[in-house]
Amino acid sequence: MYRLPDDIVAAADRCPHRHGCLEHGRCGDSPLCAVSYADGRNVLLLADEGDADCPYRLRYGCGQMCTCPVHYQIHLRYGA
Repeated sequence: MYRLPDDIVAAADRCPHRHGCLEHGRCGDSPLCAVSYADGRNVLLLADEGDADCPYRLRYGCGQMCTCPVHYQIHLRYGA
């Protein structure tokens, strides 16, 4: 489904779903977290405040952000 350079995929070494988003566009059994803003520095601000159990999802003020390099590149390259 999505193709990214090996070094970007390797940088997401804490992925609990073995980069399943690249194969089927989902994070485990859930869709990828919805993005409200990409900051241009490998951080995504997320549109919801869900409780996804992910090592790359962090609270930021009253919202949440994603620091996953794979999700960031999928968002930039494919708009997902």
